[in-house]
Amino acid sequence: MDALLLVFIIIISILLLLVNVYILAVYIHPDDKGFGNSIFPKIIIVLGLSLAWGQMFMVPLDVANSRGDGGGINMDLFWKIILICDAVLLIALIPFSIFKYEGDDEDGFWKRTCSAICYTIGTIAFFGLAIGVSYAFLREASIPIQVYTYSADSLEASTTETSWATLSAASVATDDTLTMNVSIPVYIMGFFSLLGWFFFLLFGGMGLFAIPMDFINDFRYRPKKKSRKELENTKVELTRKNQELLELAKNLKGSTERVGNEGGFFSKRRLESKVNRDKNKFKVSFLAFEKEYEIWVLEKNYKDSNPLIYCMKLVLGVLCFVVSIIWWLQVLLHCVIKVNGYPLTGFLNNMLVYLQEKAGVGFISTGIFCFMSIYLIWAVTKGNVKFGLRIPFLFTLHPMKPNETLMNAFLFNVWLIIVSSIACIEFVTNAFSQYVRLTTVEMLFGVQIKYLKFYNFFYKNDIFEIAFLVWSFLGLIFLFFCGYNQPQELKQIEKLKKEAAKIKK
Repeated sequence: MDALLLVFIIIISILLLLVNVYILAVYIHPDDKGFGNSIFPKIIIVLGLSLAWGQMFMVPLDVANSRGDGGGINMDLFWKIILICDAVLLIALIPFSIFKYEGDDEDGFWKRTCSAICYTIGTIAFFGLAIGVSYAFLREASIPIQVYTYSADSLEASTTETSWATLSAASVATDDTLTMNVSIPVYIMGFFSLLGWFFFLLFGGMGLFAIPMDFINDFRYRPKKKSRKELENTKVELTRKNQELLELAKNLKGSTERVGNEGGFFSKRRLESKVNRDKNKFKVSFLAFEKEYEIWVLEKNYKDSNPLIYCMKLVLGVLCFVVSIIWWLQVLLHCVIKVNGYPLTGFLNNMLVYLQEKAGVGFISTGIFCFMSIYLIWAVTKGNVKFGLRIPFLFTLHPMKPNETLMNAFLFNVWLIIVSSIACIEFVTNAFSQYVRLTTVEMLFGVQIKYLKFYNFFYKNDIFEIAFLVWSFLGLIFLFFCGYNQPQELKQIEKLKKEAAKIKK
């Protein structure tokens, strides 16, 4: 392997680990924070997210390797290792971590571990049975091919210099089908890919435009900061109210002391009633003052925020929106719209092939392809966080929220992202079929898995690509009108203002 390529892979792996540790720290629930608390599930989360993102880098690496720029890596072995890691995480490690975490806290360590192992064995048996039974009936791939036949006369008439031209002119092409049984590893990859398509469409379709729209909406609904003069006036008003509360507290204390010294029954009762009214008034005034002070602190902190941050978000949002549109057009023009069974245009394929073969700048085409692949898995992750596994109009199953995500919910969502990433690889392979030709991943997904029994129906009719276009378009409409979540600080300001208004009433 080329030394520079090896260094690049190491750097990317380290960056992925660091980023995913940061994601874990941002979203994890306070009850699960701490290095020594639930350490094994945290390792599984970081490794699972790193694998989901990291295997997207394998597709550009496969392309570079097939063009002679990858250092002669055995990509067939590489992909099988990736597949094994995916399967182990999906079938064994993540279910074990969930079962162990959800075990009864009153049980001892070994009892919870044994219980988790038993449930995990059941999960492995379930997937093993599903894969084994379906493999027995669906392992056959019917690959369409063209068979060229030649006459004996054309073979005798051909010369060394013109043999290929002569044979080509004299040949007769007929359509035929090559039937073969795929191996167990390839079928397992196809099985999880088909399973992952549902989640990929759900998350990737929503996340494709959620990435730019969140950046743009952050700019559109940026906080309207108060001027320094307005904040100073509010501070003066709060100081005045604070003095009034102090005076009210002093008077209340004096009235309470007079109640104890009052001798007459009726006069004592009248004084007690007045003291109780003053206590209620003080309590309401103090609560309102407290809310107003918290609002002032939050607004003051917003004043100190850098306005350039929101301008940068707008620029990023516009750039990401262009990338999302390019992805949408790539799927539409290359995968869905076809003329005589062939794509209408290669679109980005044409550009990447030109850069690779004619312009002689293969590293640029590899970089662009790498970025487009990573953008897609970013969309999947964004869609998972933004939309989640939602039952329309009812609830979201294990939603991801900053500082509120319990470990079992985190593990569940990592499981969804990993299985979605397998379908994401196949989606990238289909969308850039011309550019990834002659690669190992194209041989796996574009030849063997694509033509499996039952699976072939979805791929032949472009069901997934059409669903992706429709769902992503609907997601764009949803995000434009009602898909924006205010920053936590703004939500808190609005909540405090409502509470203060209720108190004053």
